Amino acid sequence: MTTALAHPRRSVLLLALLGMLIALAATLYADDVQAASYRSCALSDSDAQPPGGKPTYNLTIKRSGVTCATAKKVVDAFHRCRTSTGSSCKKTLLRHWRCTGMKESRTELLFYGTFACSYGTRRVRSSYQQNI
Repeated sequence: MTTALAHPRRSVLLLALLGMLIALAATLYADDVQAASYRSCALSDSDAQPPGGKPTYNLTIKRSGVTCATAKKVVDAFHRCRTSTGSSCKKTLLRHWRCTGMKESRTELLFYGTFACSYGTRRVRSSYQQNI
């Protein structure tokens, strides 16, 4: 009798596992679609070294829903806003943009940071390195 009861439980567990796998696959697919919608911007020497008086080097600028020129303006505004050793800006930039940033890793000499800015459906993401 215990084996007869075990099969329905296995079926329920298998269905629950299958549902979780489908949900995970849908989430991963959505992340891939969103990542694919971002386009990279080419960085000139002046773009790679943003203003703000900090020894910083932009590594990547990616954008969605805006031109590279606008994305670069947002990136420059972010670097002007954040403190010399900080990685975040709490102000609204260029009248509309909100950004969140974080340090990814750190050594004694430098840190790597990333940030993402948004204005409605427009998005800008960037990664950078800063000497300490």
